[in-house]
Amino acid sequence: MTSVRQIAQVLGGERSNLDVARDLANAGMFAFPAIVSWNAKEQKLNKQPAVKGWRNAATTDRKQLAKWWNDFPSAVPGIELGRSHLFVVDLDRHPGGADGVAAFKTLRGDNPIARCLTVKTPSNGFHLYFWQPDGAPLGNGRGSLPSGIDVRGDGGWTVAPGAFYKQWRWQAYRYGSPSYAPDWVVAAIRSQRIGEPRDRRWTPCGDGWLRGLVRVIANATEGERNSKLFWATCRAAERVSDGKADEAFVTDVLTEAATRAGLPEREARGTIKSGMHRQ
Repeated sequence: MTSVRQIAQVLGGERSNLDVARDLANAGMFAFPAIVSWNAKEQKLNKQPAVKGWRNAATTDRKQLAKWWNDFPSAVPGIELGRSHLFVVDLDRHPGGADGVAAFKTLRGDNPIARCLTVKTPSNGFHLYFWQPDGAPLGNGRGSLPSGIDVRGDGGWTVAPGAFYKQWRWQAYRYGSPSYAPDWVVAAIRSQRIGEPRDRRWTPCGDGWLRGLVRVIANATEGERNSKLFWATCRAAERVSDGKADEAFVTDVLTEAATRAGLPEREARGTIKSGMHRQ
């Protein structure tokens, strides 16, 4: 497995985003540039990859990283988590949303604390970095984790430790390298909600109608992804309102399909929320 002993170097000192990306590459992490902007309406940061095909484009090549940051000087470094063998538990804190930090503490109960590289996010949430467990890699599905907690793994990405945008920073709360997640964390991610199909993992999940909606999203061209996602969500909402599908499960599946197709997650979740609860 790739060593990340240098990961702590990324977190200290006054470093440029390109410096952070280079240090990540030196540590074996696959990096790429991501664009960040402030969403005043929702009072949060929007984030999206700056390059098409970011999953395959992410690299450890320092020359390519320098070229990208020449093209996108204000970009933050993103980590492609699949080839980096990582997954990140994201404890969200956003206005009007669930408190993921409090939810994680409640979920932990008397279980051992998850000691790992921990990064404080601009929203005062936290990113917990773990190595992928043995067996099938964890993707972006959060299993039975409560609202306010998301998971990013194989097929996903996250803003790197040490990154900054204007006054916002992703900075160390607990230094160190990623560790293996406690069994209770992995079990919660792999587990199912009541009423879910047995195959909670990505390929494929849900009934035929849901797989069909996923294909619509996956085949959408760049300019029509959002509209196709909204259409698919409206169709799924009909099943949910009839009691034939679980809303949380459907939302997770459609969100993963949309992010794999190239939509930023926050944008995808907003579209899904609109389609699921349209009047």
